[in-house]
This record gives sequence, structure tokens and C-alpha cells, in this order.
Amino acid sequence: MALEITSIAPGYARAGDSLTIAGTDFSESPSETEIYFRLSGESWQQVDPSRVTYVSSTELTIAIDSENTDGWEEGWQDIGVCAYEGGSPTSYIEAVVHFFEEDHMATITDVKPRFGEAADSATIVGAGFVDAPSLSLVFVRPHGETTWTAVSASRIAYVSATELTLTLHATEFDEGGLWDVGVADAGDEAPDESLACALYFYTAGADNPDSVVVGPIDQVYIDGRYCGDLAEEVAWSVRQDMTKIFTQHSRAPVKAYPGEEEHEITLPLAEASMENLADLFGTELQDLGDGRRRVTFGGQQTIVDRDLLLIAPGVEGKQCALGFYRCNIALSGSITFGKDGLAAVPLQVTALEDTSRAYGDRIGYFEEFTTA
Repeated sequence: MALEITSIAPGYARAGDSLTIAGTDFSESPSETEIYFRLSGESWQQVDPSRVTYVSSTELTIAIDSENTDGWEEGWQDIGVCAYEGGSPTSYIEAVVHFFEEDHMATITDVKPRFGEAADSATIVGAGFVDAPSLSLVFVRPHGETTWTAVSASRIAYVSATELTLTLHATEFDEGGLWDVGVADAGDEAPDESLACALYFYTAGADNPDSVVVGPIDQVYIDGRYCGDLAEEVAWSVRQDMTKIFTQHSRAPVKAYPGEEEHEITLPLAEASMENLADLFGTELQDLGDGRRRVTFGGQQTIVDRDLLLIAPGVEGKQCALGFYRCNIALSGSITFGKDGLAAVPLQVTALEDTSRAYGDRIGYFEEFTTA
């Protein structure tokens, strides 16, 4: 039986970790079965024989010392074996182990969209992601809880080093409401970094012919962040133009086609927190120390697309969501300061068409849901 390497576990390592190599015809003397590694595409380097342990003719272990004396570099590693003084591997597997440097850390900066239900997908934006579902971990927890739940690797898809796609599933998202989302490297038991209130998860309610919205909108979420309730009623203006076709002898149109479509929403936001003002003016909330915080405004040169979620009470304990996929949101109107405090922060929302979605599903949606 020829000397051969067939598998290596686990698929990742750091300084101080061990790897198990499976194969055939390994020698009982570690020095007689040489182990090599290399960053994919680079030159082979031999593992110090003192760090190789014989288990059986079909199994060896490698101990990567805590000082990384052999010089493993971050990235995907090829691992190979050969007989004593062979000089280079006679059998090897490419890109089989990802080595993480000690200071490597996955980070998260955003989740898009900030709301969804089971089977929907969300994009996690960050850095340091690895192109294998089991090596970039995603953790979730209901906002306000302390225990994290690891999302199954089968529901994580690698897009790039700065983007993952997460499929929402009731196994992890077992209740409706706001959820924190975190990311980590393989082997971690909690996130390296997390984003609070990153996602609003809702569960669909059963069909009900009597389902109606029975109250005013009482919750506002912009990019998934709770912004409070409303000081007054919401005004949603919808305009759908029609292009009408007449024939030579017709007095009424014989056909009509949809023309321009506009959706404008006026939101009198009640909570004028510093966080809300910074978000709505599109600037940073500055911590000046000594209990001082500052929000600047005026002279913005760009408008950022946002997603908007409005929640209203429905019948039989249900709630109703009104969501808009892409919006431009601006402060527009009079902010009144009076004896009773700030009356409202007037927001003007212009819904934009999301051309990546199917026709009939490019502006937004209504959905009934129940929360646990």
C-alpha cells in the first residue's frame, strides 16, 4: 500500500492547535513520514518532526506550536506527505486547511435588509470572511438576551471577504422581534463582533378573511433600527398614472397601460433622540466626553438608500407590517420647540423602485404577522 494522504481535520487551525491527518502507510517513526505545508501557490515547508505524532498506519497528528515556529501564514494551506528525505510531497491535498493568524477577527458593519421572515435571505456586510461556510460563523440572539445561538453552516453562503448571505430559519430565529447578529471565525463559541438590533424577524400569521389594520402605526424601523413611535398619523400618498389608448372612433379608452408611479410617506416621528437625529441627518453622533454629545447637520452631498418598516396593530393579537425596500428619507417641515417639548420630527420618505426584484414586488409589501 502506497504512502498517501486522504483527509485532514479540522479544516482550520491557529497557533497552538492540532491537525489530524488520515491516510495510508504512515511510518511508526515520525521522522520517517515527513509532513509538508505551504500557503497555496507558495513553496513547500517541512513541519518539524518533533511536532508530528504517530497514531496508527492511517493516522498522524500535527501540533502547531503556540509561537508558530514553522512559519504558517494566514490563508488556505496545502498539506502533503512523503517518505524520509523525500524532499517534497508525493501525496498532498490543496487548500485543505485555513490558517488564522492570532489577531484575525471577523467583523460586521451592516445587515441588509434589516427585516425578514423564515426562508428570506439577508446580506451580512463586514470583513475577514472566509470562503467556506463552516469557517465564517454567524451567531444570533433576541435583542436583550445574553446567550448566542450559532447559525447552521448550511444557511450561510460566502459571497466575498466582505459579504455573507444568511438564509433565515425558524430553528435559530425562534421568536419574532428584534435580533442581534454577530460573526466569528471557525472554532469560536461567541461572536468576534456583533451588531445590536440588526434584524427584525417576523412570523407570518394564518390567513384570516377578517384581517385588517385596526390601529395607527406605532413602531418605526429604519434600516432595522427602532426609531420610536409617531406623534401624529402617517400620510401615505400614492399616485399611479395611466397611459390611455383611443381608437379613431372610440369615445372611451380601449386599453390602458401603467405610467409613472410615486409613493410619498410623511412620518411625524415623535422621538427626537440624539441617535435619531444623527441617523436622519446622515451624520455621526459625536461623543465629546464629560457627558457631551453632538450631532451636526446641513450641506449633505449624497442621499443614502434606506429600508423602512412600519408596524401597526391588527386583529386577534396580530400585527401588520408595511415595508418599503428602498427609500430616500429626509427631514422636511417645521420642527417645533414649545413648552411641551419637541412636538415631532417631520420625515419625508420617497419610495424608490428596486429593479432587482420581480415586477409587482419592487416598492414594498403589506404582511400580517404574529410575535412570540
